Amino acid sequence: MNLQQLRYVVATAEHRTMTDAARSLYIAQPALSRAIRDLERELGMTLFARSGRGVVVTAQGRRVVKLAREALDAVHEIEGLANQSTPTDAELRIASTPSLEPGLAGRLLPAYAAEHPGVRVHIVRCDGRDGVVSAIRDQRADLGLTDLPVPTDLITHPSNARRSS
Repeated sequence: MNLQQLRYVVATAEHRTMTDAARSLYIAQPALSRAIRDLERELGMTLFARSGRGVVVTAQGRRVVKLAREALDAVHEIEGLANQSTPTDAELRIASTPSLEPGLAGRLLPAYAAEHPGVRVHIVRCDGRDGVVSAIRDQRADLGLTDLPVPTDLITHPSNARRSS
């Protein structure tokens, strides 16, 4: 068992559907379902009963969810202590194209800020893929979000996220 699995359990209990929980975690729903099944198998207990389009927390699952929340709260508190002892002038510069910026500002940045409160995030607005690549190469940005393909000398991490209308 690991912290990621605990986060998955708590999100699933809070959202009551695998789809909504996966969306909140920025992962694919099948990956979340598989992770929950693997954890249930590892623990030897059923945490969630599948019901129609959602899930219901089982009696054993309620205890696990409570303990998982407590564990995650403790980890968050420990991280807070670590953040107090580190400089708060950390900065992340993200180059983005105009088409990707609404998703960045609306979904990704709030989640990142919640996990990394001591990091200031700046969006470097670029006119397109070439602008993002240029911002990375010129060290005006630490990372970039753009449509593929990008030059082969840059490290890419394609997203599995699907755009919602």
